[in-house]
Amino acid sequence: MADVAFHGFKTRSVPDCKNDVQAVFGLHDSAADHIGMQFFSGVVFDDVTNDAVAYIRSPPGKWATIDDCGEFPCTGPQNVVMKFKKVTCTGTEKPGFCGETEADFTVVSTRKGDSTAYDGCTLNAAWNAFLCTGANKDKIGQLIFESLDSDTLDRSVQPVDVIATPKGYRNILNSMMDHVWDGFYTGQTRLSRFPVQIENDKDYNVLFTGTPPGKMRFLLKEGIEGKGIFLRIRYADSGAYQVTVGGKVEPFNEWNADIGQYAPVRKTHCGENRYVGQKNFMEFYITPGCEVTIVPKKAVMGNVRMQQTLTSFYSDGGTSKFSDRISSALGIHASRVKVVAVYEGSVVVEYSIEADEEATESAQLTQVTQLSKTLTNLFTSGSAAAILGAPVLSADISASIGSAGSGGSSGLELVPQAASTSTTAAALTDTISNTQKEIGIGETILATATLLAPMLYAMTKKPEVVEQLQELYEVNFLGEGRKR
Repeated sequence: MADVAFHGFKTRSVPDCKNDVQAVFGLHDSAADHIGMQFFSGVVFDDVTNDAVAYIRSPPGKWATIDDCGEFPCTGPQNVVMKFKKVTCTGTEKPGFCGETEADFTVVSTRKGDSTAYDGCTLNAAWNAFLCTGANKDKIGQLIFESLDSDTLDRSVQPVDVIATPKGYRNILNSMMDHVWDGFYTGQTRLSRFPVQIENDKDYNVLFTGTPPGKMRFLLKEGIEGKGIFLRIRYADSGAYQVTVGGKVEPFNEWNADIGQYAPVRKTHCGENRYVGQKNFMEFYITPGCEVTIVPKKAVMGNVRMQQTLTSFYSDGGTSKFSDRISSALGIHASRVKVVAVYEGSVVVEYSIEADEEATESAQLTQVTQLSKTLTNLFTSGSAAAILGAPVLSADISASIGSAGSGGSSGLELVPQAASTSTTAAALTDTISNTQKEIGIGETILATATLLAPMLYAMTKKPEVVEQLQELYEVNFLGEGRKR
């Protein structure tokens, strides 16, 4: 909005207004989800008192119901950013930000999880917002990200905690409101989309409640100063992911043998990224106006520990040679084998074997199944040592099938930790679902008896123990015990 004047807001208290309060800028009562960044230029405040410039209300507590926002109110009103350029003031009443020259400033709402705003920002209690006049005022903007999984309306991943590193900023986000009604009932559908006010040229951790979405999209809105922000997303399990910008795949940074990982993000361009194995997090860089998508891939996740030193591993060709050996044994192109971590113990290599991305989804699932079986035979037959060039001390695999809300699954041990390469593990029957072995009733009874045996034995030797227990607690059969 440009070249507009606001007249006659001489007092904040007006009996005929809602809640007896008037302000130039405020929020609509139903604005729960996303209030986009607002830009104003050439604005004139004529006879406008300071307290009547704005009132950015906090989300009402009544939103914290299962019909609307769940356990706490939706956080759209707490992520408002309004930017002002070339502001002048006239009349007898003038806001505090006015001076002899045109004023530039930013107004931001208060956030959930943090009682402060940013350097150079001051809380105005009447506004319920911060006035930012510091050097960083033009770097404050909005990041918006969302789940693109098929269950984005059904599965809850909130609260989402966005925390700056080093500490100094925190923003706790809720997903969007349930706006669907089915007769007398709400639809129980809430879009997993999260707008967040944020300062550019900073580093942030994004922490989801539960398993992060598989496919996600991030957009740092343009119209702010600064180069970009660094984001880190932690996953509970290992998985296979790739980053795309404008539909084009951005490869991981080059491998760094000194740290046994892909090289750290140097913040050179939008989409620069790496996946850190063992710690299981994705890091990437995003610039204003750029859209980044994280895409899960269908793959077999593997972990192998070999009896050799890191020096000998890298002198023998390192990660490239390892990928060549695995791909040759599986009869696939080496580009489909991705090493994600190498570390001591003796040498542990974490890797993924991706399905052919040109194949259909069903074909990719079939490939993952076949790759899992072939890899299982490779390790359980004892032939892995000859292929990998070193004795195998332990190995396991899991399936990452890229479905909604899934990363890697719990691994299946192919070569037990304490075993040599000659040890043959039991056949792997279902590598895709990776379901754990069900415990039968007999095993349950045996385990319970083993746990209770010492106590039962003591009771038979000392009957007075039973008598004392009876005195402390009167047992009501088919009912609850009653303390005396």
